[in-house]
Formats: sequence, structure tokens, C-alpha cells
Amino acid sequence: MIPVHDKFRVIALGLPVPRFIGHPLDPPLRSRFQARDIPPPSIESQYQILRTRFPGLDQKIIQSIITLAESLKQIENAGHDAMGSLPHFPETALISLAHVAHMFPAISMFELFVRAFPYQLVVSEVVHDSVSSVLKTWAEKYSVGNRVYNFERIFPAASSTGKIWKAQFTYATESEEESVYELEVPHLHLKHESHLEVNQVLNSKYFLPTLSKMVQDHCAGLDICLVSEIIY
Repeated sequence: MIPVHDKFRVIALGLPVPRFIGHPLDPPLRSRFQARDIPPPSIESQYQILRTRFPGLDQKIIQSIITLAESLKQIENAGHDAMGSLPHFPETALISLAHVAHMFPAISMFELFVRAFPYQLVVSEVVHDSVSSVLKTWAEKYSVGNRVYNFERIFPAASSTGKIWKAQFTYATESEEESVYELEVPHLHLKHESHLEVNQVLNSKYFLPTLSKMVQDHCAGLDICLVSEIIY
């Protein structure tokens, strides 16, 4: 055996087993660690984090996001045994939801939540009904956002730091007039100088809404995972 340096340390992240899948450490090995319990952030701290990170975001939107997360946590902690349970809704998802809502004003928070947490695809009927009931009550109390952003094109633009790429969306105003919304697309590298437009791809009833949501998430720097419904 080769001795390690006196300042050598091992830092391990441990999740509760159960609820999460895993294997507990053997007592002799576990005794070599100093454990520190880090509880989930309080409602107050979550509010302050979102207010600090997104100062321009409507306070009502922040309250709605936190309220929904706390309601889902109650369903998750209740469990349903053999009938299934609700997957964990991570606190970090609050930042992702707030980020997209900050970049796309008046976006539908209900649609944004279902996009980030597709519970209807992975839970049992009993859990589905519980979450749907919570969402219905939440939507009635926090009727925040109803704007649909439709992706139109990605095009190059000049800036003080060089060439950048911008995404253009259209949406309907309260007077039903079409308005244009543009913002920078980060981490995008296209080889061609030509624009990428919707009319260049095969459009369909489902393709454009899905593409629009993917571009929105990419503009916010979020990872994307496409999950389809299971058809038996």
C-alpha cells in the first residue's frame, strides 16, 4: 500500500437510499466520512435566489414557480406505494423555468412547466390525477402568461464582439397583431452564412411548436431531451 498525502480528502455526494436508487456504504467505510446534512432550500431562500438572479422577472411569476414546486413536493413525499410515485422535481429546475420566463416575457407558465416536467408520460393514473388537480388549482390562481412564441429564423448579425447569431420569433399581441421578437442565440456555430428559416424545413402541425420550444431552451442555455409518448 502507498500512503497518501496528509491533506488528501475524499468528498462524496450521498443521496438518501431509499428514496433514490443506490447502495448504502458499509459501516466500516461509512465511519471514515464526516457527514453533513444539507436540507432543501427554504421558500424564502428560493425566492431570494430567483429575485437576485432575475431582477427583471415579474414577482408573480416567481411566486407561481415556487408555489407549484412546493405543491409537487407534497405529492412526492406522500407517495402512492404500488400505484407509483411522482419523480423528484429538482430545485434547480426553478432556475431553468425562471430563466426561460425571463427571456420570453408573458410566455405560458403552464406550457413551460409541462415542457420541463413531462409528468404525464411517466406516472400512473392515480399520480397523474393528483398532479393534474394541483395544476388546475395553480393555473386558476396564477394565470401568468399566455403568449406563444413561434420560431421564424436564425440569422447572423454584427456586434461589438464580432459576428453573432440571432433567433427571430413571432407572437400575437393582445390586439391579435403579429409582433416580432429577436434575441441572441449563444454557443451557435453555423458554417453557412445563409439564414436558417422555417420554410427551409419540412413543417407540420407538431414540428413547428416543438422546434420553437427547442430554440427557446437553447437560447436560455438549457440542455434538451426529447421524450415521445409510448404507443403500445
